[in-house]
Amino acid sequence: MSRDLLMYTIYQGVTDRPGPFVVRQWLVTNCPVPLATGIVFDAPDLEAARKHIPLGLARLPPDQCDDPTIVETWF
Repeated sequence: MSRDLLMYTIYQGVTDRPGPFVVRQWLVTNCPVPLATGIVFDAPDLEAARKHIPLGLARLPPDQCDDPTIVETWF
């Protein structure tokens, strides 16, 4: 059975994308760090960014140690 997990992180104000909000998909495996899948969405606001999150996922607020551009993560 696979223990891989897809998660989505919403960012605000990243320097490598033009939109105010960016959603990036990550793959969590048994590797020590999540792997970027290359799936990225730009959004004009948080509501639009959340529309790229699959239904049924749980929201995780950013940790104080996270990059300050992270708004929230869904898994």
